[in-house]
Order: sequence, then C-alpha cells, then structure tokens
Amino acid sequence: MRVIPCLLCCMLAFCATGQIKRPMIIGRTSGSITFENGSEMRVFGFTGRLSEPINLPGTIIEAREGDSLEIDFWNVSQGNPHDIRIRGIQLQKRNEAHEIYTDDNIHHMEHGYYSFIASHAGTYIYYCPVNYPLDVQAGMFGILLVKPKRGNEIYHTQISQELLWCGFEMDTTWHTDSVLDAERDEKLQMSETPAYRPQYFFINDKRNGQPTGPAVLNAKVGEKVLLRLANTGLMEHIVTFPKEMKLTVLTKNAAPLPAHDEVNTLILKPLDTYEILVSSNAVLNGFVSYAFKNEAQETAVQIEKIPVLITK
Repeated sequence: MRVIPCLLCCMLAFCATGQIKRPMIIGRTSGSITFENGSEMRVFGFTGRLSEPINLPGTIIEAREGDSLEIDFWNVSQGNPHDIRIRGIQLQKRNEAHEIYTDDNIHHMEHGYYSFIASHAGTYIYYCPVNYPLDVQAGMFGILLVKPKRGNEIYHTQISQELLWCGFEMDTTWHTDSVLDAERDEKLQMSETPAYRPQYFFINDKRNGQPTGPAVLNAKVGEKVLLRLANTGLMEHIVTFPKEMKLTVLTKNAAPLPAHDEVNTLILKPLDTYEILVSSNAVLNGFVSYAFKNEAQETAVQIEKIPVLITK
C-alpha cells in the first residue's frame, strides 16, 4: 500500500524573539480529505481561519525560544467539547473573562486561552486529549516549532535547510459518523473504539499540487540538514537512514540529548518528536526507510521509502 500524501499545512510565522505571540487555533469537526481515487474521509482538525480547509497536520505554530505565547482556541465543533495539550509544556488556561479555567474542556463556540513561555527550543505536538486517542486519530493535532535564540551555532551556522516529516496513519472505521458523532460524558477508553487497522499511511508530502515540505531529502555533500520528525499517529514509527549518512540527535520530545553520531535508526512512539542533524560526506542515491508498526507485532504493517539524493 502506498502513502497517501497529507494536506497542505498552514503556517503561522513569528519573527522576533522575546515577543508575545497570540495565534488563533480553531477546532472543527466538519472537515474531510479527498484521496487520489476520489473517495473522501471525514476528519476533525485545527485551522487558523474558518475559511481554511482542514489540513493534516493542523496549523503549524512557529515561535522562538523566550517568546510568550497565548493560544486563542475557539471551539466550533458542533457540540463536541475539546481541549489543547502540548507534551512537555505546562499550559495556563483561562476563559473568555480571563479567569482561570476550571473546566477540563472548551465547549461549543467557547474560547479558551492557553498561555506559556517557549522556554526550550524543540519540536512539539499539540493535540486534543479529550476522548484520546479518538480525537487525535480524527485529525486534531498540529505542530509547534520553537526555534532557538539567535546566535545558536548548531542551528544557525551549520544548517543548510530545515525539514519537517510528520508521520501518521488512519483507519477509515474510526472516521464514520456513528463513531465521530457519538455523545460521551466521559473520556473514551480504547476498549470502546473499533479495532485499529489503518489502511492509509501518511508522511507529509503534497496534495492537490500544493507542497507541504515533501518527504524527500536532497542536499549537497557535507551540508547539514535539520530534520524534525513527529509521530502524530497511534502506531510506532521506525525511521532508518542509510549507513553512509551521519546523524546527530539534538532533541527528543524537545529535551536536549548528548550528541551521539553512531545511530542510524530512530524509534518514535505516539506523540514523540526528534530533531536531528543529517549529513553525508559522500555522494548518495538511496532512501530512508519509514516503517509503521504495532508495538505488539514483530514486523511492520507498512514500510515506505523516502528518497535521499546527496550530490556534489
């Protein structure tokens, strides 16, 4: 089964360090994606404007280390309560009167304001924890990119390009109206969901002719590429690079790691992220193996090949 590429990401770009950023994120449950064979699948998602189609992953928020952010989350989900969580970041949530919000969820047509300081550079996944993992599988996830302070030598003097590969998979039986529209007073348990057997596997590529940062790696010999990996699916993702390539792991889940150049395989569990420097000192025409695997199984359910071309 080949990869069905994901939709165009919407990017919110921020430039100045130490400033206050106020991105708006709209939670919606009335979107759909269309596959190349013409079939459609209903999805939830996060957008930056009501006029935007739902894209997967949702709106990408970009900030710089030291910035203060206040996410304005507006829930227009036709009755479903939702919330936002960012792994590795403590959020302070307030209501429209800017009082501390005590309810776990933001209800239909309400706003919730999530404040935090981007203290650490790294790649983060923001997502809806309500009815986990159903709402995440439905499409309620996005990426927060916190870039380091200006002057960081690793990030700003050695890097020729930056790439984001967001991997996820989807099971159409989880996207029927009967499942997505079911009313629940308590958080959904895994035992209540259909068996998870995804038919579609995604690595951000392009859809409808619009680029999202294709899942390819093109560089010159000796160039260093900053590659961000994010697993927004429910399976384990195993990413294996050609042995000729040099990998330096910078962060895992936005936490700095000691530099280690000997690895060529990274394992991402659901909601994991990595930031790595990738380079090659030789001409190379190969591929990165991107495998989707259930933890309980020995072999991968799906393996995709991402082209790698290193030229002089």
